[in-house]
Amino acid sequence: MLQMAGIIHCPWSQPAEHTTFVEYFLQYQDGEMDPEAIVESHTATRGLRGSVLRRADVVVSMHNLSDQCQSSTTQHLTRTATPPMLNLGNNSCAGLPTP
Repeated sequence: MLQMAGIIHCPWSQPAEHTTFVEYFLQYQDGEMDPEAIVESHTATRGLRGSVLRRADVVVSMHNLSDQCQSSTTQHLTRTATPPMLNLGNNSCAGLPTP
């Protein structure tokens, strides 16, 4: 997401489309966000997340994501024409050790 927003520069960054997110991110980074700004930043974050998901070929989800985060991502995927989503569940990453 930081690459898409242009905070981490990449050839495919789109900072002009995510200026509001960048402003909120810089406020957060400087420790200058009040509770109201945090709530307002969620809209910009959702827009950026949508841009990232639209560019993805596949989305992989881990079961240990917070229910709210995973539910929000799943709802976004079902509302939009986006890539398939694979939920590995219970941290079972093809036999990789779990933390």
